[in-house]
Amino acid sequence: ELMNQRTAYVNLEAEQAVLGAALQDDRSAKLTAEMVTEDFYEPAHQVIQTAIKEMVASKEPVDLVTIHQKLTAANRINLIGGDQYLMRIMSSVITTVNVKSYIDIVRECASRRRLKAIGQMLTAASGDMEKTVDEIREDAALKVKDVKSGETVRLITQMDALVQTYEKISDAQRREGEPEKNRIMTGIPRLDKLTGGLYGSKMVVIGARPSVGKSVFALTICMNAAKHGKRVLFISLEMEEDEIIQRELASDSMVPLTEITSDEVKVESWGKLAESLGCLGPMPISYCTEAFTVEQVRKAAFQMYENGGLDLICVDYLQLMSTVRNKSNRNEEVSEISRGLKRLAQEMKIPILALSQLNRQSEKSYGGKKLKR
Repeated sequence: ELMNQRTAYVNLEAEQAVLGAALQDDRSAKLTAEMVTEDFYEPAHQVIQTAIKEMVASKEPVDLVTIHQKLTAANRINLIGGDQYLMRIMSSVITTVNVKSYIDIVRECASRRRLKAIGQMLTAASGDMEKTVDEIREDAALKVKDVKSGETVRLITQMDALVQTYEKISDAQRREGEPEKNRIMTGIPRLDKLTGGLYGSKMVVIGARPSVGKSVFALTICMNAAKHGKRVLFISLEMEEDEIIQRELASDSMVPLTEITSDEVKVESWGKLAESLGCLGPMPISYCTEAFTVEQVRKAAFQMYENGGLDLICVDYLQLMSTVRNKSNRNEEVSEISRGLKRLAQEMKIPILALSQLNRQSEKSYGGKKLKR
């Protein structure tokens, strides 16, 4: 007979309550079927939950009689301690109203067990001299990110998706062109009209040849966003902070960049620069010139997020980033970096603007076919 064990990592009473509720009504059975089997600590509970999942999937009724028949036919009834244990878990639940609370308890315990396992992995990995600290940190960050309460895949029906999308379009129409609160407009009218601005968990890549103004273009977007109160993180791997600010001052004040960088600022330009300082100073932009990996970008992003919030990340540019694991194929490495940035955008639910440097071949062709000029 199982003890009603209760610790930070295990709550057998809650596991019994979830399964008992599943044997009493269809709603509870469906919620139980959506759980991850490993959320249950007790092996007997895993056997029962697996059977419930199979029965819900095949649209069989789930109750005390049918689950007993299912387990008996599969020669699994003895694995749970017989029909007496089924009676026990069913009688442990007076009402199924609180089934979601029971499920939350079970999932929280499971998440704590996973975090404990990650801690043990970190302890072992920290002594592995073949792994760098960055490799260990990135592995741990990805594993911790995957430990969520209720690790199930979100599904949405066609009708629900249609209704949600229609309501979103209708709501935007009623605002008569007013931009959505979380939508970031680039400040470039034609681009905003074509794209609707930057929004959601999107990664937008701007590709161009070297020295055609990618950085200035990206800075313009970031400055326009910041002027409207959006909090921006600008990751630069090509320029130092003073070089970035020089370009911002030139763009805002209309003083030529060559004049600013040559240390020969004209008398009449000082007033324009001073005015720009007052305008640019309060803008919520932060800069980082030391984030060469996705993990370092993530660290900078969460540091800014925890100190007031974050709405947009800009990375200048992709090819200057690296992975903690050295790869022989540079294309594979850039692809891995792109996937990592996309995951970060989804994780933080904000857009990421990434610049990419194109070579002559990529400019002339697309998908192996020549482009008409």
